[in-house]
Amino acid sequence: MGIITGIKRFHQRTLYTVDDGTGSLDCILWQNEPAVQDKIMTLKEDLNSGCSALPPDLKSCAQSLLKKAEASTVIEEELYTYGDVMYCLGNVKMFRGNPKLDIHHHYKESNVNAETLWMLDVLVTKQTDM
Repeated sequence: MGIITGIKRFHQRTLYTVDDGTGSLDCILWQNEPAVQDKIMTLKEDLNSGCSALPPDLKSCAQSLLKKAEASTVIEEELYTYGDVMYCLGNVKMFRGNPKLDIHHHYKESNVNAETLWMLDVLVTKQTDM
């Protein structure tokens, strides 16, 4: 979680520079909508046709999750702007000697206290690691 201090848009990805108070990290949001939408539709068809070997309770849970995933996979070009507080979760990878975060989950934080609580949590975690 941090403040967006930089945005670079490319054809298949958007690079957000996020500053969490301890430093900046480049976070990459890939735009692979068609592949994701196709996979969601295939999984929904499998669940609805009865090809799935899931028990009924897990089947309804899976359908609910797919519905949420389908709703949240809209390309959001202008979702974030400079100064927004962004929460992102993903895998950190090294690229050309610098760490980058491949974003898997993200959202714009609307709670004004969330960033302060996050920074305090980072400090407490750092102190307990020593």
